[in-house]
Amino acid sequence: MAKQVQFRRGTTTEHGSFTGAVGEITFDTTLNTLRAHDGSTAGGTRLARHSEIVPSSRQIIAGIGLDGGGNFSSDVTLNLDNSGVTAGTYGSATQVAQITIDAYGRVTSAANVTIQAGSAGVSLGLAVALG
Repeated sequence: MAKQVQFRRGTTTEHGSFTGAVGEITFDTTLNTLRAHDGSTAGGTRLARHSEIVPSSRQIIAGIGLDGGGNFSSDVTLNLDNSGVTAGTYGSATQVAQITIDAYGRVTSAANVTIQAGSAGVSLGLAVALG
């Protein structure tokens, strides 16, 4: 025959009339919840039920740059929105990267721009004296 473990139990009123031992867990039959005792607090401390902590009526709303969301009735996934920028390396020996960043710090566009050499050239004024 299987063994059964049963906690001390009673109504909310009955719990208020006794102080449980340190670490004792009892069941409140009025509120259908557990109470944790510390050896000094009459009635112990009522432990919240899951439905009291995480109501399914609350929503997770994806903010700017995110998509996904939902309510607490199931798992929720938030993902980064596609920025429209192709992943890769921008810039090279002959091109510089031109990048646009929005007010939220997101890269919203990126392109390579060819470096144009000017027609003026470079002039150095050097004087060499041989002795």
